Amino acid sequence: MYSGSEGPEVFINLNTGLLASNNGLIEQYKAQWDEAVKYMGENQLQIDNPEYQEYYKRAIEAETEIENLLANQEEIKKNIRDLRWKSFEDLQKLIKNTISDFDHLSDMIRDAEMFDWEFGINITDKGYANLALLAENIKNTKQQIKDYREALKRLDEEVENGNITQTEYNEKSREYVEIIQDAAKSVIGYEDSIIDMYKSQIQAETDLLQKNI
Repeated sequence: MYSGSEGPEVFINLNTGLLASNNGLIEQYKAQWDEAVKYMGENQLQIDNPEYQEYYKRAIEAETEIENLLANQEEIKKNIRDLRWKSFEDLQKLIKNTISDFDHLSDMIRDAEMFDWEFGINITDKGYANLALLAENIKNTKQQIKDYREALKRLDEEVENGNITQTEYNEKSREYVEIIQDAAKSVIGYEDSIIDMYKSQIQAETDLLQKNI
């Protein structure tokens, strides 16, 4: 698996080369199997014939090698898929962590700290900081939605090209759709929080005005 600094493309190319090499070996073993079976058939060898035992052994060895190589091919294909999606997954993990950190910082700012109640109910530095955090999370969450919509298109290509099974496609696409749905709700929540903040300021100013009157 990719873990270095060279970039995943280098390892994708290496694994693609292994696929091609294994395909060549598979064809060789298929030819060995065909040759052994053909020889036994053409010469009508019986099971007690030493020649039969020799060619039967060749056929079984070829079949076993083909099975092992095919299993290895599936592992290599999985490695290639993982490498192709690594950059996307790393970026989404970073965005998710950033959103979580900003949520935490925003939660730590109490409502009473967001307004200066002594001088005309102005928004304080902490209030503006909270607005900035909410705005950043709107931007980050919208980026998350965009990225996962693109990922759904990539999944369509993966299943069409036979790189993933229909079951894998169904599971991943459902996961991505749910992430998009949750992110869309979060955007609405952040926008509502900004609106509520300004509403609180307006209501407080209105109450103060009524009190003065």
